[in-house]
Amino acid sequence: RMQCRFIVQPGYGVFMGKQLWTEEEINLLKRLYADSPMEEITKELRRSVDQIRTKVKKLKLHRSKSFIASQRKRYAQFTI
Repeated sequence: RMQCRFIVQPGYGVFMGKQLWTEEEINLLKRLYADSPMEEITKELRRSVDQIRTKVKKLKLHRSKSFIASQRKRYAQFTI
């Protein structure tokens, strides 16, 4: 028989060890994702890259064209 434990922390809903996203976090992710580097987003939200990528995929968010261009330019110097 499987037992389920519910854990609730103030400001966060947690179900079976998974931290649920609050509306405030989702709105912040939507504002940051288009033009901010992943490092900044992970620090701001205090979430892992995998958690953010999973939520981005579910929300169907996209990077802005200007952000993509800036990243290509930034990393072009490292290509051989």
